[in-house]
Amino acid sequence: RKADSRKKIMLGGLFVKAGLDYLHPDNAHILYGMLLDCKEQLIINPKIIDKW
Repeated sequence: RKADSRKKIMLGGLFVKAGLDYLHPDNAHILYGMLLDCKEQLIINPKIIDKW
Protein backbone atom coordinates (compact mmCIF):
# COMPACT_ATOMS: atom_id res chain seq x y z
CA ARG A 1 0.00 0.00 0.00
CA LYS A 2 2.80 2.38 0.90
CA ALA A 3 4.66 1.50 -2.30
CA ASP A 4 1.52 2.18 -4.33
CA SER A 5 1.17 5.65 -2.80
CA ARG A 6 4.84 6.39 -3.46
CA LYS A 7 4.43 5.30 -7.09
CA LYS A 8 1.41 7.59 -7.59
CA ILE A 9 3.25 10.54 -6.06
CA MET A 10 6.25 9.87 -8.32
CA LEU A 11 4.04 9.70 -11.43
CA GLY A 12 2.30 12.92 -10.43
CA GLY A 13 5.71 14.54 -10.09
CA LEU A 14 6.49 13.58 -13.67
CA PHE A 15 3.45 15.53 -14.86
CA VAL A 16 4.73 18.56 -12.95
CA LYS A 17 8.22 18.16 -14.45
CA ALA A 18 6.70 17.90 -17.93
CA GLY A 19 4.83 21.15 -17.33
CA LEU A 20 1.40 19.53 -17.56
CA ASP A 21 0.27 20.53 -14.10
CA TYR A 22 -1.42 23.69 -15.41
CA LEU A 23 -4.42 21.62 -16.49
CA HIS A 24 -7.35 21.84 -14.11
CA PRO A 25 -8.38 18.50 -12.53
CA ASP A 26 -11.67 18.82 -14.42
CA ASN A 27 -9.59 18.31 -17.57
CA ALA A 28 -8.01 15.07 -16.40
CA HIS A 29 -9.57 13.38 -19.41
CA ILE A 30 -7.11 15.29 -21.61
CA LEU A 31 -4.12 13.79 -19.79
CA TYR A 32 -5.74 10.38 -19.86
CA GLY A 33 -6.22 10.64 -23.62
CA MET A 34 -2.61 11.70 -24.07
CA LEU A 35 -1.42 8.69 -22.11
CA LEU A 36 -3.62 6.34 -24.11
CA ASP A 37 -2.23 7.79 -27.35
CA CYS A 38 1.32 7.24 -26.09
CA LYS A 39 0.50 3.69 -25.09
CA GLU A 40 -0.91 3.01 -28.57
CA GLN A 41 2.20 4.46 -30.21
CA LEU A 42 4.41 2.25 -28.05
CA ILE A 43 2.49 -0.82 -29.20
CA ILE A 44 2.74 0.21 -32.85
CA ASN A 45 6.37 1.33 -32.68
CA PRO A 46 8.28 0.10 -29.60
CA LYS A 47 11.47 1.81 -30.82
CA ILE A 48 9.88 5.19 -30.08
CA ILE A 49 11.20 4.74 -26.53
CA ASP A 50 14.68 5.49 -27.91
CA LYS A 51 13.40 8.93 -28.95
CA TRP A 52 12.31 9.70 -25.38
